[in-house]
Amino acid sequence: TGQVLKEVGIPVEFDLIAGNPFESDEDHLQTLETLLRLPKPFSIKDVLPLHFTKRSPLLQAAKEQGVPLVELEGTGFHLAADQNHIEFWTLIWDLARYPDLDPDYVRAVARDEHLKHHPELLETLRLAFKKSYWANNQLGVTNEDRMSELGARIEALENQLEGLSQYLGA
Repeated sequence: TGQVLKEVGIPVEFDLIAGNPFESDEDHLQTLETLLRLPKPFSIKDVLPLHFTKRSPLLQAAKEQGVPLVELEGTGFHLAADQNHIEFWTLIWDLARYPDLDPDYVRAVARDEHLKHHPELLETLRLAFKKSYWANNQLGVTNEDRMSELGARIEALENQLEGLSQYLGA
């Protein structure tokens, strides 16, 4: 489906949920594998933290299992306390969408224990790729895309100039 959408020019965009303390790193790696199989580039609109709502069975289960939670003051919502873990997987999943980044490299980074505890180190890499692929608020604009767009603009301008010349010469 993703490939068909890409071929007809419909942007593919996803929302993901992170911070589910009942999911393991293996579950997150499966999400990564799914993202790595998608046609590139694609957009991840948001990676939202899982919110535990007051009186929900999920919140009760988390409390019973001793999952560290943080209550969002005045909202009745709770989040998993390990924000580094959420940030790490958010960055890893974001890296999966760039076609020039080797999937094996992304897999290796996803298994790096040091980076799991220091996700801020991944931010520089993510920003570098983000700057190289974003243009006109669209993901996936490569140099080839930019050249093609510029060629189309030049052709349109030449056609307008030719039409104007004919109008003035007539």
